[in-house]
Amino acid sequence: MPYQVTSDNIEISPSMTELAKAKLTRLRSHLPQYLAESSTFRIVMNASPDQQFIVKIEAVVKGIKLFTDETHPILETAIIESVEELDRQIERELKKEKTGEWEKMRELKRFPDEDPEKV
Repeated sequence: MPYQVTSDNIEISPSMTELAKAKLTRLRSHLPQYLAESSTFRIVMNASPDQQFIVKIEAVVKGIKLFTDETHPILETAIIESVEELDRQIERELKKEKTGEWEKMRELKRFPDEDPEKV
């Protein structure tokens, strides 16, 4: 899974990068290996004037752009909340895809003279 970790106003240490990558690895459970390799993640960590950390994650999974934006006084918590939100979004998108495939297969199994309104 390719990652890009950046910031506009704070210096990103190697430990901050590793923390973000470690938290994002939990997404692998939802993504098959071929899909995980074709997905990209961009994490932006910033500090706001009111002593809060803002973590934004932009992901492209199967050509679908997903985005999260979380603010918290503790950087790790902001990262965790962003990853959890992204996890929910990926789960929702994959569920939509599976439902669509199921409906297509159901239509293929219908008898030609069967009226969907009567069933």
